[in-house]
Amino acid sequence: RDCVVRTLTNEGVRSFWRGNFASVVRYFPQQALNFAFKDELQKKFRVSKNASKKERFSKNILSGGCAGSLSLVFVQSIDYTRTRLGVDTMNAKNGGRRQFSGIVDVYVKTIKADGVRGLYRGFGISCTCIFIYRG
Repeated sequence: RDCVVRTLTNEGVRSFWRGNFASVVRYFPQQALNFAFKDELQKKFRVSKNASKKERFSKNILSGGCAGSLSLVFVQSIDYTRTRLGVDTMNAKNGGRRQFSGIVDVYVKTIKADGVRGLYRGFGISCTCIFIYRG
């Protein structure tokens, strides 16, 4: 409760939805890529008609997990910007200003500081989690 009240008084109502646009931008491509990749991967991991339930189940999990991981390659940078915007608070050290002004600003500052590789920070753990989730 204290956190909500403090955020509301210091940063206003809009701060609760900061980074939400990046979530909206990320959702459609991620879902579309997941479906497309899973269909293609299921063709690669063919299951014979007389395959056991265990084999069917395993190949379904494998194709879903691989599809999720592949789609993450394309949407990880959007996820990164969403996270950075969501945790970017008004800082007394910066004279009460935020570090980032929007999605494009996150991209520009991150690439300037760390290169494109900086947009993929945390990719390993995200990939592991999405593999399990999509599998």
